[in-house]
Amino acid sequence: MTHPDREAEVRRFVERHPELELRIAVDPEPERGHSLGTALLAWSMVEPGATHHLVLQDDVVLCEGFVDLMVAAVRTHPDAAVSMFAEWGARAGTLVRLALLRGQGYAAVADPYIPTQALVLPAAQAADFAEKGRTETEPDDIALLNHLRRTGTRGVVVAPNLVQHQDRPSLTGNTFQGPRLSACFVPDPPAGLLAALEPTVAGADLDFLPHVSWMRLIGEWFYCGPDEEAVWTGWPLAERLPPELDAAWLRSQYDAHLRQSDRREEIRKTLSDTVLFEVWLACLALGLVSGVTPAGVVARAADPLWQAALATVLPGAFRRYLPAPVLDRLGPYAAELFGLAIHEGATVAAGGEQDTVHAIAHRGARWP
Repeated sequence: MTHPDREAEVRRFVERHPELELRIAVDPEPERGHSLGTALLAWSMVEPGATHHLVLQDDVVLCEGFVDLMVAAVRTHPDAAVSMFAEWGARAGTLVRLALLRGQGYAAVADPYIPTQALVLPAAQAADFAEKGRTETEPDDIALLNHLRRTGTRGVVVAPNLVQHQDRPSLTGNTFQGPRLSACFVPDPPAGLLAALEPTVAGADLDFLPHVSWMRLIGEWFYCGPDEEAVWTGWPLAERLPPELDAAWLRSQYDAHLRQSDRREEIRKTLSDTVLFEVWLACLALGLVSGVTPAGVVARAADPLWQAALATVLPGAFRRYLPAPVLDRLGPYAAELFGLAIHEGATVAAGGEQDTVHAIAHRGARWP
């Protein structure tokens, strides 16, 4: 799906990927600056007899071996809406990281939208949305999630992502969001990548997800279960942490981790403790609810997929506030800092009351 201004470029993309047998859906109302009309046209172009339908947006880059990996993902979750991308600051991006920490190949959709940069739907769902979506007024990613919720269709994201989103000016007014790159993209993944990961979905076992919104830079718990519509704001992290993790203890651990990772004081020269602490705390909370042992976190340190996912935490949160060269310079120190926080959370969980740990991320569980 594309805009007339990008049609020539898209035709070259189609020529480079004959294996996909792509057809082009050009925005029928380009003056609106809205993605829904193009999306409805694209989702209506289902081939007769097809079981599934893929729609690509015009600003994606495919990984090597994309077709085989995409088909493997769809065969694993044939009844789901399967997205090949989650941006590095999204809740789904946090769940991509959780998936790779656990050794899972998929993450739940936890935002108030479904990532539509590269998305596969069952053919019947695609045709149904193309017809019923005409009454929607929201952008296509929100409208499609609304439709999937009404039909009881779950969304999953492939981890690692199979496409990258190009950093270019948005045609639909999203440039203000800053660069929206992948939470973990591997340009040339090894053969059998997804077969080496568990087919289960990170986040499907949680009701609450710790995450820092790039819009406000506040660590919050966001509801990510299937029973309620996702909302844009959550609840403060401190509200669902074990009582023994008081403010003094948290601050002492944060200071110790910062001294250990920021040896040249690059981070402290650039970011205030106020916002950096929020991201660190969200990472600690992620380790707390991850279900991964401290030894398991240590073992992941040698995994290039986990390292790639950890490296996107900082730019995912701060992409609107720091220029790319600064994010690149701080990246190694920040990845170490956030890795220490996740390990600390896993350590707390391993030594704590398991009922309390379970209650942190589950609705209905008894909470102290």
